[in-house]
Amino acid sequence: MLEKVEDVETIVAVPEAVVPEIKMVFCQVEIDLAFVSLELDIVPRGVDIMQTAILRNLDDASTKSLNGVRVAAYLFDLVPNIDTFRTVLRCIKLWSKVRGIYSNVLGFFGGINMAILVARVCQLYPNAAPSTLLQKFFTVWDIWKWPSPVLLAPIVDEGLGLKIWDPRKNPIDKRDLMPIITPTYPCQNSTYNVTVSTLHIMKQEFAHSAKVCGEIVKGDKEWPALFEKADFFSLHKNYLQIKVTAAGAEELKKWSGFVFSRLRKLIEQIEDSTGGTLHVHPCTEEFQDPALDAGTHYLYYMALKKAPKHLVRNKLAGRSFDINAAVDIFRRILYNFREHTPTMDCIVLHLKQKDLPAFLLEKEKKDEDEKKEEKAEGPEKAEGPGEKTKEEEGEG
Repeated sequence: MLEKVEDVETIVAVPEAVVPEIKMVFCQVEIDLAFVSLELDIVPRGVDIMQTAILRNLDDASTKSLNGVRVAAYLFDLVPNIDTFRTVLRCIKLWSKVRGIYSNVLGFFGGINMAILVARVCQLYPNAAPSTLLQKFFTVWDIWKWPSPVLLAPIVDEGLGLKIWDPRKNPIDKRDLMPIITPTYPCQNSTYNVTVSTLHIMKQEFAHSAKVCGEIVKGDKEWPALFEKADFFSLHKNYLQIKVTAAGAEELKKWSGFVFSRLRKLIEQIEDSTGGTLHVHPCTEEFQDPALDAGTHYLYYMALKKAPKHLVRNKLAGRSFDINAAVDIFRRILYNFREHTPTMDCIVLHLKQKDLPAFLLEKEKKDEDEKKEEKAEGPEKAEGPGEKTKEEEGEG
């Protein structure tokens, strides 16, 4: 039915994801449409999703799906000023997208965990204006001692037998690197996808943006500097190219959606097979080579680089950067796709920067040139997101 709606485009079903969903673009807005199967014969109008009883007898996927909606609704009860919260969250979403760290599937931020981080800063500084909260967002999370959990409310067990995040009882929860805990029952870690590599990248971005905010406060930079697009293809020496191919557009939608949902597995396999010696920086964008048929392929990229010494888990492992075994395991995972056909393929290549497709570097250079032109034109002084209040920065 959705495919027949006039304003819907690029619709892709991802049934194999942890939270099954339909990805689509509606009226030029990207939407992830999740589902839940309730234990009800008929779903009544105005059903109260905040009632704990609605979670009874749900499977894990349905619980996670419904939890996202419940958290989004509950957040408004936990922040001191809803309008301020919304303003800062919009800024942080834009920031994460231009900095290339907005993709929960790849181990970066998603909408829910980002909202929780913003809400926590709003709780810490209840009287602050949006511009100040934006600065505080980066300073707070820059110095945060991960894996200390981020909590908006106490963790409560409502007694339905659903698993809640509790590292004291669940050994697997002790492995979480960046626990950002949802405030509604069952409380869960919304950043279970984060890997050693992606955590390191996000921490670098917090530090970078905290520094930029400091320069903005001093008057050395303007607010647009905080939202400058991060370079990717000009920063690293080694890359992986993951080329996803299929016989036609419809087959490609299914296959590419599944492959993208499993790219994190490749990151984890590379980290494990090299003892943490190699870090993987995934690009959140997908590409198509203009010289090839658009309906038969997608390209994904990951940068490879040596990990900082203090993050290497096994000093003896990883002396060789042979990742062939990791790639083989990843491909075996892909070919277990229940709708896989002989015409669906995934080719993983190691490329030096100089061997990257020309259109990638040309696109990045064009973006950089446009950025330089904007600076040369000398834009008018940009205002921050919100005016200061008299009691700004007062802590609750």
